[in-house]
Amino acid sequence: RMVEAHARAAEAARVAAEKEAEAEAARVAAEVAAAVEVARVQDEERKEREAKGLEFEVVLPAGSKLGMGLTHNDTHVAHGEIGCKVTRVVPGAAAADTGKIITHDWVVAVNGTNVSHDTKKGVIQEIEAAMGSGEPVTLRFRREEENEAKRVADVAAAVVEATRIAEEEEKQRDADEMDCVQCGKKTSMSEVDLV
Repeated sequence: RMVEAHARAAEAARVAAEKEAEAEAARVAAEVAAAVEVARVQDEERKEREAKGLEFEVVLPAGSKLGMGLTHNDTHVAHGEIGCKVTRVVPGAAAADTGKIITHDWVVAVNGTNVSHDTKKGVIQEIEAAMGSGEPVTLRFRREEENEAKRVADVAAAVVEATRIAEEEEKQRDADEMDCVQCGKKTSMSEVDLV
């Protein structure tokens, strides 16, 4: 009887261990499936942001000076959001020369390394290490929709102003010209000698 009792206990322990292993495998499978789904959704969101111009990459030449100020927002990081953003773009430096980076853009990655939840110091260290590598540096940024709308509006306003100035200059050139009474050719007022 003792042997039978031990055998039943061993069988019960084996069945319990199998059930526990099956439950653990199901839990791990569910976690993996959830992680795959999160990655898929994040990839779709990234592609949508890229299509709208709200997420983009720039490649900076090797050995260039970045010329970009950064700030960090611990509140954003604490809520799982991006924490380091651009506060200044120095004219004439590599960041400005891209023509893409503007203030309030969020730093997402440096050479493919996600820095979106790093501290400001960590982001700066990552950028400095990349800039010092002697290789081109790829930075990925994310932009809020309202910042993109402002950037587009600023570009449109600049185009309108440039067009207005060009039209005024054209009108002034036309006004400076007059037809010669004798030959009918256009003569610039700047060529006329005042006596």
